[in-house]
Parts: sequence; C-alpha cells; structure tokens
Amino acid sequence: MFNLTDHAQHVKDTYDNGLFLGRLVWYSVTEDTKVDYATFCAEILTVYAAFDGSIPPDLPPAPRYVDVFKRACTKSKKINVPAPTGGSFVRADGSTVVLPDVNYTKSNYTVRPAGADPSKVWRVIVREDLDTENHSLGYTELCRITFDRKDNSLNFQPILPAYSNDAKVEGMKREISEYYKNETDNLTAYFVREYIRGLLEKNMYAIRVRPSGGVYFIHEQYAPVVDALEIAITNLGAKFGSSMHSLPLLDDSKQREMLRAAFENESVGEVDALLGEVSAILKDDKQISMNKYQQFAEVQDALVKKVADYSDLLDQALDLTGSRLELLRDVMWNLASQVKVD
Repeated sequence: MFNLTDHAQHVKDTYDNGLFLGRLVWYSVTEDTKVDYATFCAEILTVYAAFDGSIPPDLPPAPRYVDVFKRACTKSKKINVPAPTGGSFVRADGSTVVLPDVNYTKSNYTVRPAGADPSKVWRVIVREDLDTENHSLGYTELCRITFDRKDNSLNFQPILPAYSNDAKVEGMKREISEYYKNETDNLTAYFVREYIRGLLEKNMYAIRVRPSGGVYFIHEQYAPVVDALEIAITNLGAKFGSSMHSLPLLDDSKQREMLRAAFENESVGEVDALLGEVSAILKDDKQISMNKYQQFAEVQDALVKKVADYSDLLDQALDLTGSRLELLRDVMWNLASQVKVD
C-alpha cells in the first residue's frame, strides 16, 4: 500500500536538496484539538532546537481570558428547548413557577453581547420564544454576566427574579463557569490552525498551490523550519488525530510553471485587495494615522520581497504581479500625503 509519508522520506533520502524547488506542505487540525499553552510552546522550542537555529520560531501569544469567557458564553447556548407543559416550569431547587398562558412551542437560550468598556465586558442570557412555525414571539433577558478585566472574574446577576432559578439558566451559568475555569490555558483547534497558517504565509512566504487552499509551497531555504514544525504539530496532535506533512518538490519545468501560475494567482489577489483598500481612502479623501499607514507599508514590503524571492527561484520575471506592484507604489506615495500629523 502506498504511504505518502514513506514516499516523502524516500525522496528526501534519494535526492540532494539542491534538486528541490521547495516543499509542498499540508496539515490537518481536528475540531477536538485542545493543547495546553505551556505544553505547546515547550514542544515547539524543543523540536526547533534539534534543527537549524538560524530561524527561531515565533511562539503564539497566550490565550486571553476575555476570549475564553466569550467562547464559554457561545458554547453554553440551548436551542429548541420545548415549552414548559401546563404553563409552568421547575426551578433548579425543585420549586414550581406558574407562568401565564403558554403560547409558544419552544425556546432558544443564548448569550448576547451587552456592552464593554476598558474594565468590564457584559453578556446577557436571553430566552427567545418561538411559535409552531418558528416565528419569534420576543426575547426575555434573564441573567446578566459581568467579566471583570482587572481580576478576570465572572459575576452572574439575575434580571427577572421569578426566573432566577430556571434550570436551563442555572445549567448555562454552570457550563460557562466550568468552561472558563478549565479552558483558560488551552489553545483551541482554530487557534492552532491560525498559528500554523501564520507561520507558513507570513514567516515563510508560502503560496497556496490550490485555489481552495490547504496545500502550500514553501521555498527550500525554510526546509529546516518546515521539518521542525511538521514533527512538533504531529507530536502535539497525536492524541486528537491532527498532523502536518511535507513532500519535496523536484525542480523541473512543469513544477516551475505550476508554481508560477499559483504565485501570480495568489499575489495578484493580495495586491489588488491592498490597492482597493488604499484607493478607497484616497477617493474619500480621508486622513489616516501613521500606524495605519505603516500597516499598509508592511504589507507592501512583504509583497515586494515575496515577488523578488519567487522571481529568483523561478528564474523569470513575474510580470503580472510586478506591474500591479508598480501601481501600488504610486498609490502608496499618494496616500502618504493623507497621514495625520500629530
């Protein structure tokens, strides 16, 4: 049976690195992936130490408590809860609350944003009642949740006393508290995916060789970094089935043409997106901050370097992207006159 991992290793062992254009890289991070932040960073550093240390790894930032709180609120929602029979519901303490005539068939319990300032973030547990045809009959705010940024604490305050012990609300409060307590040091699947994507696209100037994404080309100069990252991600994801793989790409005319087309397709889109954003500011004659201008300039510089690197690699000018970069230079020059001076 053909094994791609074994084939990749065979290619690496058989051919000299000088015959490679670079690597094809792909990865899979399953939804149930959950990795402790300290463990993740330690694994990355340990594996990278065994490879070329000339390109040190960028470590991800630690999870923010407020983001964990927001995820906890989102995950606690209860959808399509049947309406209470007989116009009543049972509180968590076992007592019964008699309701007005029930004219709804089910309810959705969700948590909605309710404001934020530099010291606090507020959320509200809301019940939406629906009729037999899924028409909304209105919303009832049941409980306010306060996240204190100063000490990272949570506080629950009932809004309607009669519903203060609603079993569904109590369950949501419990789930939010437990998730927040247990997940504050963990990285989610989305976080891990974005970390890998950032390393590939921003640090290693990867290009997507498929329009839908998922498979990247990495210049051979980053091979030690790719090898280290491949081992680290596969080790960290062994428990959840997550993994990363790479395959050396031999240098021939067919592969060069494939890369040229993929690069032009991707880079033209990136330059056009930046051109569109900057042109809109110029058209509206808006002033921008120096920080915003520098952000645009950093993207421009990265695109210029990327074009130069791939032109050298492919031994040909990338005319389509190059012509757009010339236009971008002119537009950025004009934008400089609209930077606010403090």
